[in-house]
Formats: sequence, C-alpha cells, structure tokens
Amino acid sequence: IPIEIDPPDHRKYRGLVLSLFSSVGVAWLEEPARAQCRQLIAGIGERKVFDVCAEYVQPLTGTIFAVLLGIPTSDRAWFEEVTNRFVFETHNLEAQLAASMELLQYLVKLTAGLQANGGGSGVMKALVEGEIDGRATTAEEVVNFGHLLMAAGHDTTSAGLGSAFHTLSRDPEVFSRLRAQPRQIPRAVEEFLRLDPPAVHGRVVTKPVELGGHHLQPGDHLVIGYSAANRDEAKFPRPDEFDLFRPRGKQIAFGYGIHRCLGANLAALLMRVAIEEFVRAFTGVRIADPNATRWSAGMSRGV
Repeated sequence: IPIEIDPPDHRKYRGLVLSLFSSVGVAWLEEPARAQCRQLIAGIGERKVFDVCAEYVQPLTGTIFAVLLGIPTSDRAWFEEVTNRFVFETHNLEAQLAASMELLQYLVKLTAGLQANGGGSGVMKALVEGEIDGRATTAEEVVNFGHLLMAAGHDTTSAGLGSAFHTLSRDPEVFSRLRAQPRQIPRAVEEFLRLDPPAVHGRVVTKPVELGGHHLQPGDHLVIGYSAANRDEAKFPRPDEFDLFRPRGKQIAFGYGIHRCLGANLAALLMRVAIEEFVRAFTGVRIADPNATRWSAGMSRGV
C-alpha cells in the first residue's frame, strides 16, 4: 500500500491514480461539492443550534469521496453510512472493526464486478484497469488501495474542516472578514491547515539514532506530529495565532517529499468550497456547548 512503502514500488502504486488527484484532476468535483454543501445547508434550515461536523462536514466529505472512488449512485447512502461508522466510531472499537469488514466485503464485490464486466468510474476504475510492472493489478491490491483512500481521505478532510470551524467559532472577526471577502478563503484554508494539521504520519526507523534521549533501532515505528513543525516559532512568528495574512506556502500539513498526501488538492478544494458556502449562508458561528467539543484520536487530529 503506498502509504507504507518507498520507491520504486511507491511510485508504481501512486502513479495508478496520481492524475485523478492533481489540481486539474479534482477540479470537476467542485460543482457536486458545492451542490452538496447547499443541500446540507438547506437541511439545517432556520435552526440556530446544530452539529456542524455531523450535519455538514462529514456528509460532505463522505459523499464526495464516494463519488471520487466511483461508488455506484444506488449504493452511496449505504456506503457513506458504513464509512462514517468506520472512520468516526473511534470510541467503539468493535463497531469500527465491524464497519471496516463491511467496507472490505463491499469493495471485494465491487472489484470483482469491475474486473469481470468493465465499466465503472473514478478511482476504482483506474485501479482495476491499472498495471504494475506490466501485469494487471490484483483484486487484493485494488481493494486495499480503495479502502485506504476512503478511510484516509474522509477522515483527515473532515478533521481539517472541523478544526477550521472550531477556529472560526473562536474568532468572529475572521468569519466576518471571510464573509465580506470570500477571495481570502484559499489563504484562510492554508492557515487553518497550518494551525491544526489533520494528518498524523507514521514512519519506520532505518538506522540507529538517538532522539530526545530515546535510542531508536531500525524497524522501530514512529508517529510524526507535523503540527509541531507548523508551529515552529523560528518559521512562523506567533505560531499559536491564526494570521490570515501570513506568507503562504510554508506549512507542511500535507507532509512533504515523496509521501506528501495524495489527496492534498482535493482536501483543499473541499475545505474552500465548504467554507465559501457556509459563510455565504450564515452570519457567524460559535460553539453552543464547549463540553460537547471532542478532538479525534488516532491517525488524524481534528474536531
């Protein structure tokens, strides 16, 4: 699986879908994403209190990632419900594992159908039709890659958006500025990601090293917190503050190098569209019950 391997194999697997995740490759998703945002906002209606994560963020990311994967329209409602249980039931391991198995079984059937009959769309189609070293991809490779993309993309994008709304709720001046000047939203998205990077990355030690007084050996596993680098005061003055006019392009919320997040362009697009539609529809946002705010745990970080 690309997240766990290095070149040259890493390039071979990533290359199967790289064009679909380029800035050009994800641009077509802006229209369905915007339509979904407006539908979700219409569902919220005139209510003054609602769960922005459960009623806006998560349904948006779930729907768009299902579209990107190429999940048939008839299956999407079920697929999104199961995916939500898999991604967000972090407090209930049994339910999370059960949902993971349901997704895997579904992807096995979907892959078998695509391999036998052709057709399909999106990422699953690209994976089924792809080749590695001149051979067709196996069903196991297709299923595992699809499972990884859905889990990683849905989870981290939702976490990033949740954190962005958390920041907006604490800084009404930023909300007002973005509402009055929506062209600043792409800049705001970058600063939201710098302040609260949603992804936590794993790495494997390749040679003996001492880090912070700990002796690490080859094969040891580490979890890298990019949030620490994004709050390096030597790189970012006043690193704990949201600064809409901070110079762009320096944050590493999506990682860097060969393992930079494959879905970075899509995540940025979804965050931009979601915030654009939200500030257009509402005049402000605040947390109704601070005790109900929960930060996610595991391989993503966000509200």
